Amino acid sequence: MSTLHGLLISQKIDYSIPTPKMLENYICKTDSLLKEIHQAMLKPSTDILIDSIKNGKKDNPFIKGECLREPIFYSAESAYDFQYLELFLKKYEKDNQWLIDNKRIDIHNIVLVVNSIILIQISKATHSTIISHAINI
Repeated sequence: MSTLHGLLISQKIDYSIPTPKMLENYICKTDSLLKEIHQAMLKPSTDILIDSIKNGKKDNPFIKGECLREPIFYSAESAYDFQYLELFLKKYEKDNQWLIDNKRIDIHNIVLVVNSIILIQISKATHSTIISHAINI
């Protein structure tokens, strides 16, 4: 929606009520533009993923900018949780010994805690869905 709002205010807004045919054209054009944006964002990350699989690369393609664009664009969060964790490890790996010595915490333990929280959230969401589905049967 933010993208559509941005496109809307990029020029003078016509507040007149469109005819049904004009409205249909607006909807088709909007859908077409959003698909074009989606494909433009998806292509580079798809190419990286295919290359990683074909060439047996061990590095995580999801921490590259090309693979971060789509989650940044589509969600309220700027990345997926696993991408944050991967970047967190890279960002603080050189500080880990200092953190252990001075704060008595290891970055790998932080990742374990966060992963545990994520698993609990998934479990609760799954359990809640199962219970609510069973009640509605």
